Amino acid sequence: MAFNIEIKLNIKDKYDAFIALSYIEEDKGIRIRKRRDIEKTKNDLLHERVLEIIEESYDYNDIPNIITDINNEIRNNKLSKDDLNVIDKNNRRLINWIYCFLKNKSAH
Repeated sequence: MAFNIEIKLNIKDKYDAFIALSYIEEDKGIRIRKRRDIEKTKNDLLHERVLEIIEESYDYNDIPNIITDINNEIRNNKLSKDDLNVIDKNNRRLINWIYCFLKNKSAH
């Protein structure tokens, strides 16, 4: 990494990486996310990959603010285990509806 930052980027899994890259895409009006690339990347490398993209996309002075914004975006969009506990796993209609809803949401 060519830069040293005080704020840690909270990328723990592929879902976090999708949220982070979606934020950058929307902010910059560019298409950088390739689903197959994220799917093939091991979780321990996702953090470094997203930092590389941030470094390429933003001015050095803007990076701490962007990382803070991305961390907020991840925190606000990621479901917790408590959120998932309310879902009745035996209700197939509900599970199918949630799956279709999330699939449509991720396509936009």
